Amino acid sequence: MANYVVSDDPHVAEIAVAVAHDKHGVGVGTALMRQLGQIAFSRGIHRFTAIVLATNDLMRQDALRYQVAAYDPPRGCPSPRR
Repeated sequence: MANYVVSDDPHVAEIAVAVAHDKHGVGVGTALMRQLGQIAFSRGIHRFTAIVLATNDLMRQDALRYQVAAYDPPRGCPSPRR
């Protein structure tokens, strides 16, 4: 699942990508991010931001590859359950 929400700046959106744990590492998140980026770009979005857990190396690599500004979750934010 992937989605984005446009920020106060109409050219910037926060992206969210969720991939089932058993599908991690096989390119699902990358494909979702790529497709979402194409859709968003066609609608005038030119920059993505995301909150990514520090331990989520695969998503952080994708964020760098696609120039997504990735941030750590705020303190006190609960970690997702598996």
